[in-house]
Formats: sequence, C-alpha cells, structure tokens
Amino acid sequence: SPQFQTKGGLTQKVNHDDFYGTTGVGPDLMTGAQEALRAMIDYVSETYNIEKIDAYLLASLCVDLKISEVVDAGQYVVSALLPLSIFNDSQE
Repeated sequence: SPQFQTKGGLTQKVNHDDFYGTTGVGPDLMTGAQEALRAMIDYVSETYNIEKIDAYLLASLCVDLKISEVVDAGQYVVSALLPLSIFNDSQE
C-alpha cells in the first residue's frame, strides 16, 4: 500500500515537523487499520533500527489512525500517521 511523508500542519499540537504515513486499502476498515499499522511498524523498525516489539509500543503511543478515503464504493483507505518530531534530539 502507498506510504508518504508530508511536512507538518496535520494537527494543531504537532505541526512543526514532518509526518510519515502508511496506508491500508480494502473493503474493511479494521483490516485497513491493521495493514496501515503493520506497515508503520515495519517502517519504524527498519528506518530507526529498533526491534519490532519496540516499534509496536512506539506506535501505540504516537501513531494516529485516520480514515482517509471512503468514496471508492466499498474500498476504504486508512492512514497511520507518525509525527517524526518524536525522533528529534532537541528539547523545547
């Protein structure tokens, strides 16, 4: 499924850095959410070199699931969005 990175501005509270998004596409919202979250866990684990169980824990704390599309006659898109600012070392 598609993955994407976008500049901030998706939410009011965390809009100062990029977001990474993964998607799940299909006729069932629950399956789409599971696919999007699994893809995010794979991305975090591979990109930041951490164990999948730790990526899962991080996702449970930081990833937002959003229904991104419902207009394609029974094909839904669910997005998992991760604010990349959580990986910054700077403290504000």
